[in-house]
Amino acid sequence: MIDVTFVQRHPQRGNFSLERLFPDIIRALPSDIRPTVWQCPAPSRGIVPRVRNTLAAARHQGTVTHVTGDVNYAVLLMRPARTVLTIPDVVMLHRFSGWRRAVAKSLWFDLPSRR
Repeated sequence: MIDVTFVQRHPQRGNFSLERLFPDIIRALPSDIRPTVWQCPAPSRGIVPRVRNTLAAARHQGTVTHVTGDVNYAVLLMRPARTVLTIPDVVMLHRFSGWRRAVAKSLWFDLPSRR
């Protein structure tokens, strides 16, 4: 039996995303996979909530942890050999420019994908 923890962003009204797909994905998993969905404790806004999410996600790492959606940064303190990161889109990079884009690109894409 393999325990897989799916890490998702904190639920917020108006977010319509991958989270809606996970009940179907979980039903389709093989019987030797025991899934758990874990949601970040804080909305992904500001530095402190994101640090809180990263620390909490590291404490909830399963045998395999699959991070999806808007919390890519959550992998930064996880064990790389047990972590899968899915980046479904890069639309946020089109919302920012200058230093904000550089920070977002680094924390959401470059560092997590290297980890």
